[in-house]
Amino acid sequence: MLNFNTLAMFFLQQTWLQRSHSRKHIKKTKISTKKIVLYAICKTK
Repeated sequence: MLNFNTLAMFFLQQTWLQRSHSRKHIKKTKISTKKIVLYAICKTK
């Protein structure tokens, strides 16, 4: 089972990174975040 506190912390870090980096980097980060979330959802099912 996935730890949702860890996941929440991860999302906070991602949004902070997105704000502090360039737009090109934001797009890459968003894509990788989606992939990680989809992977996590598949693992928990």
